[in-house]
Amino acid sequence: MATSALAALEQYEIEREVNDKNDDLVACYEAAMKRNPKLKKGKIVTRYMVEKSGKVSSARVIRNELGDRKLGSCVRKVFLTLDYGEQPQQTRVTYPLDFK
Repeated sequence: MATSALAALEQYEIEREVNDKNDDLVACYEAAMKRNPKLKKGKIVTRYMVEKSGKVSSARVIRNELGDRKLGSCVRKVFLTLDYGEQPQQTRVTYPLDFK
């Protein structure tokens, strides 16, 4: 479940945009599994800022239970490509991904 500090975006909007990037996020995880077949399961939590333009201006991984830095970097890059369309205000979002 995502949380939004400024609450300009609805939960379904946040989820829809992240879900649209699911293939890219899965590719990040699969690449990490190729590097380390014993990679553990867990969450990666990303905090990002959605600007009024709808584009993500910054993103950072704030928790990486899997411990794979390249995976965290790949996930961050995917979040930087999100685009929510024109927004009434800036919104900070914290989004957990559960890699099982």
